Amino acid sequence: MNLRLPFNRIMTLALVPVFYLTTAFQNPHSQVYDIYFGNNANPIGTLTVKQAKTAEGRTNSMSSRVQSKLMARMEVDIISVFRNNVLHESKAERKGELLTSVRQSGKKYVVIHKGETRTLDLAGIIFSVGDLYFTEPEGVASVFSETLARELVIRHLGNHLYELQLPEGKRNVYHYSKGKCTEVEVNHALGKARFVLR
Repeated sequence: MNLRLPFNRIMTLALVPVFYLTTAFQNPHSQVYDIYFGNNANPIGTLTVKQAKTAEGRTNSMSSRVQSKLMARMEVDIISVFRNNVLHESKAERKGELLTSVRQSGKKYVVIHKGETRTLDLAGIIFSVGDLYFTEPEGVASVFSETLARELVIRHLGNHLYELQLPEGKRNVYHYSKGKCTEVEVNHALGKARFVLR
C-alpha cells in the first residue's frame, strides 16, 4: 500500500486554504481616480487609493499627484493603519514633509497637526476618509479626517450620494455605485475639482 499518495493529497488540501488566505490578506485593493479641476476636460493629476486587509485589520493609503499651470506640483501621501477595526495610527505628508500624525494611546489619540501636539478624547475611530473610497458609508454619521485630524459629519443625500461637511462651510460629495466610490466632488480653496474613477 502506497501511503505517500494519501499524504500528498492531505498536504495539498491543507495548504491550499492557507495559500488563498495569505494571498487575500497581502493583495491590496487598488483604485485610480483622475483629478479634474474646474471645467478642464483634461485631468491635472491622479489619486491612487489602496486598501490591504491584514490578519489584524486593514491599511488604507492614498497618494495624490497633481501638476497644472495654475498650481505648483502637489504630492500628498496618507496612510492609516487599523487594528481590530479601530484606527491605530495615521500619517499625512506633503512632498515628504509631515502634515499630520495620529497615534492611539490608550483611550485617546495623540495628534501632531501643523507642528502642534494635542490629544483627542476618542475611544476608537472606526471609519476614516480613506475608507470612503472602498465602502459606501451607510449608517455612518461621522468620518475621521487623516489630514485635519478631526471628525467630520457625513450626511446621506439619497440615491447613493453622501456629503462630507468640511470646516468653513465647504463640503465634498461622494458618489457610489454598487458600494464603490465612483466620483468625488471636491471643494478646494482654489475652486472645484472632481475625482473620477477610471
